[in-house]
Amino acid sequence: MALHLGATCHAQFPDGQFYVDLRDDSGELGPTPGAVLLRLLRRMGVEPDRIPPTEAGREELYRRLTSGRRAMVVIDHVSSVAQVRHLIPSTPDVFLLVVVSGPPILLESEAVEVLPLARRDSLEMMRKVAGREKVTRAKAQIPHVLAHCNGNAFALKASAVRLLGEDEELEKRFCPWIAGGRTL
Repeated sequence: MALHLGATCHAQFPDGQFYVDLRDDSGELGPTPGAVLLRLLRRMGVEPDRIPPTEAGREELYRRLTSGRRAMVVIDHVSSVAQVRHLIPSTPDVFLLVVVSGPPILLESEAVEVLPLARRDSLEMMRKVAGREKVTRAKAQIPHVLAHCNGNAFALKASAVRLLGEDEELEKRFCPWIAGGRTL
């Protein structure tokens, strides 16, 4: 949804849109705040030799780069408030979108609950990703898949990718009910 929002509202953020996904960090608690700032600064195009070695220096550089700019910053798969506290904009034209897929975190923000997609919209999403023909061929299994995905857009996309047969690893990581022996 965050990426869709960025594409839809592209004109509102003429100075850039920056996306950082914390999911792939190998640490149990995810990356440290300094590591998040490092990844964000790299996404913003800062050369490695210009990135300060300290967390405070990185935060200062981030603030200078966003001052007076209209930009969108998306931090996905956040696991703690510490990871994003230093990214809270000091300017009204920087839009910070923090995506938390686990328990909510306490942040000076407005929580936006993302409701599950309706069955009709879930089916339409699968058709857009996998193609109408492939979804039609899997017609008998589609109700089972829709029930398991329960309106979760990410799970639906992963299931649709399964129909395409393009990425079995994605299926194993995010759709274990399918990888566990049931097929579309």
